[in-house]
Amino acid sequence: MTALLAFIFFPEERHILRQWQFQFGTLLGLLGAVGVFWFQPVTDTGHVAIRGLLIAFVATTCWALYGVLVKRPSAKLGSIRSFGLVSLITSSLLFPLTCAFGNVATPVHVTCLVNLILAISAVTCITMAHVLYYVAIQEIGVALAQSLQLLCPLGAVLLSASIFHERLTVAQICSAAILLFGAFLAMRVKPVATTETAENI
Repeated sequence: MTALLAFIFFPEERHILRQWQFQFGTLLGLLGAVGVFWFQPVTDTGHVAIRGLLIAFVATTCWALYGVLVKRPSAKLGSIRSFGLVSLITSSLLFPLTCAFGNVATPVHVTCLVNLILAISAVTCITMAHVLYYVAIQEIGVALAQSLQLLCPLGAVLLSASIFHERLTVAQICSAAILLFGAFLAMRVKPVATTETAENI
């Protein structure tokens, strides 16, 4: 979805999207990412709810729009200021929902360790990740930056294996290999300067 939206809104990225390395690499990365989670050790999860799939699809669409819409503002305001503004808007919108459907006093009732983990994850997994994501968008474009995020499922599975001692199945390892090869292909795309020079010759 991000690649299609980037093709529509950003003419400067169309040369990347037209290259077979990006297209084939993104497809392999997507298949590998699905396989990493699909071939987890068998658990009785029951019927997969259509409502859950619909919510996941809407979330995917929203994330794709986020990656596309944030490109221009982050280029003008800078990565840190852009993330600060996005965080302010997000917090302002979510606070009333928290009051209505959640419990604002929850951090008071949990242990200090839980709050510490929450604070560390907020700094590293949210702040640093988003700021670096904005930088990556400016450096390599939103389509390629988003495609490389297909490596996230592999990272999550590897961390789960090391922290929670979960075992990877053979199918998961094969899917991870396909994912890595797809990411490698996607990174092999030619930059715009190289493409323009080749066309001029």
